[in-house]
Amino acid sequence: MKKSLLNFALPIAIGAIGGAIILITAGAGANARAVALIDRLEASPTVQRLHDQSTVDYVKVQEGSLTESELHTREKARLQTIHELYKTGGLRGSPDYMISAELLERSDDADNVLLAHDLAVLATSLNAPDALRLSARTEEKFLKLKGWGPRFGQVHSAGESKPSDVASWHRKAVGMEATSVRPSKSGDVITTS
Repeated sequence: MKKSLLNFALPIAIGAIGGAIILITAGAGANARAVALIDRLEASPTVQRLHDQSTVDYVKVQEGSLTESELHTREKARLQTIHELYKTGGLRGSPDYMISAELLERSDDADNVLLAHDLAVLATSLNAPDALRLSARTEEKFLKLKGWGPRFGQVHSAGESKPSDVASWHRKAVGMEATSVRPSKSGDVITTS
């Protein structure tokens, strides 16, 4: 079957309607579309509310007006809401993916952190700012929670240095250059950005 040169879509305009960036295309054949959704401009009200509540709660803990236990209970409820939104398709666009991933990343549950990584990868595919770095950071935390070695950092354990298996250009590309040293919960020292 011979392919036609006209079987493609040409972008003719980009604009914003109803909180979404849209691409208006012209074309012919199977690839022709009138309007294609690229990404949302802002987070959905529910996801934005979860983010705002979490931010306020962390400030309250710092001020001493909220206990760590109360924060944990509230964060657990917020994560449950994110899981429900995820399962029902309620997360729409990179702002929702990024905010949800950032909230999930705070968890010490590997499944939550893996979902955070998956959402960061989705946001990366939509060219969201800082999504690639969040994707690498959540992968690093997931591996740590599973007891596996880091990919973007460098672990120093019992006086031994174990280099990461990720090339330095790769670490730089995702914004995870090794620039500082911090202790981990296990007592190892992890060098990350």
